[in-house]
Amino acid sequence: MECVVPLIAFLTTRFLGARHTVRAMKEVLLSAGAINSPRILLHSGIGDVNELKSVGIKALVDLPSVGKNLTDQPSIYVSFRANTTFDTLRDK
Repeated sequence: MECVVPLIAFLTTRFLGARHTVRAMKEVLLSAGAINSPRILLHSGIGDVNELKSVGIKALVDLPSVGKNLTDQPSIYVSFRANTTFDTLRDK
């Protein structure tokens, strides 16, 4: 099932326009990838209070590390050709 999550609505706030409502008794595991997980948290009001205020988002939890220290994880493909007639030192 594919689902688009713009933000997480907490019981302390009012969020209109949600298509699905999911209630949790304890914690919720958010797994939306390295880019989308912090994006959802930030849009939900979890992050650096000053940065959230500057873009008009009401801060619920001050966690300045949300969305920081993101690094690219490059995938490097290495390809080479070898001469099949190449003699190794062991063959001599």
